[in-house]
Amino acid sequence: MIATDDEKRTELALQWLAKSIAVCKPEYVLPPHLHHLDIASSTVIALGKAAPEMVREVLKIGRPHAAMMAGPRDVDYAGVSCFTTGHPFPNEASFQAGDAAIEMARKAERLVVLLSGGSSAAAVSLSGETKASYRNKLASLFKASASIETVNQYRRSVSNLKDGKLGGLCKGDVVTLAISDVIGDGPSVIGSGPTAGTTDYRMVARNEDAIAKLAGELRNEGYHVEVAAHENGEGFRVGMEQMRWLQKGNGKRCLISGGEVVSSARKGSGGPNHEFLLGIAMAAKVKFLAAAVDSDGFDGSSGAAGGLLLMGAAQKSQRTMIEGALQNGDSAAAVAQLGQQIHYGHTGTNVNDLRLLTIEE
Repeated sequence: MIATDDEKRTELALQWLAKSIAVCKPEYVLPPHLHHLDIASSTVIALGKAAPEMVREVLKIGRPHAAMMAGPRDVDYAGVSCFTTGHPFPNEASFQAGDAAIEMARKAERLVVLLSGGSSAAAVSLSGETKASYRNKLASLFKASASIETVNQYRRSVSNLKDGKLGGLCKGDVVTLAISDVIGDGPSVIGSGPTAGTTDYRMVARNEDAIAKLAGELRNEGYHVEVAAHENGEGFRVGMEQMRWLQKGNGKRCLISGGEVVSSARKGSGGPNHEFLLGIAMAAKVKFLAAAVDSDGFDGSSGAAGGLLLMGAAQKSQRTMIEGALQNGDSAAAVAQLGQQIHYGHTGTNVNDLRLLTIEE
């Protein structure tokens, strides 16, 4: 069967997104840095959602003197202490991982720290705060939609290992290899900064890398590409604003954005990238293709990375359906009805969101 133009356009968009996430995966970004390290004499501490993939790359090079990893996935490697921790709220394993990381850093002659999204909750050691009060404070901050900077400022203020304290425990050299999941890529913000202030801190992947790859793919296909500033507002509003702006232009054009939009929903199934797509659909007056994903593979509570829409201006019945979905927090179902969801599973990286909007009229 010969693919239609819409099917070809959809398949290309899915390929562009996959390629853009791939350039931020540990298997792509870590080897150039690891080959120059003496792994055999190093203590390796890996924290966050990409910890299994990052440790796997280390083990391809050699066996560390000692190693541990902590993150929200149940993965085991021989000779590596593994902790399946909570996210975004720490569980008991998170506190055990925090104690283990401190002990390993104190004994290390050379410390290699691998950071990725979710590091803040992966290893926790508290100073002047109980576990219950810490969890309650985090819950109140998240409920108030506090910025990640505000949340991490609190985390640093009551921690024995964040804000550079973990790196400061090592009597030898400290090397940090970080996959950034925060806007601005600040060492004090990624994982709440366990090695902030150390001299050898390397940013191996960030949102800009994925955006640059995506922009290159689209330019190769003849699109005029604009890259928006990092977005961190409500997904639905951002989607409406971007569509209103892009549809004023002419020709084959595209708007790419990164950052991390947020969701206003407190129930249902969906996520901020799904809501972003619904905002685009509500504002559209022309035919468009839009896709939005969370690079770690999971957008909110949807179970999907995000979704893709290829459609024209929404009909009255579709607009009513979108309004109901937003009220009920069911943006995932609405996107699936209007277009399709995108499923990756765990991608092994996390460099925030990746979104594209194209118009060919």
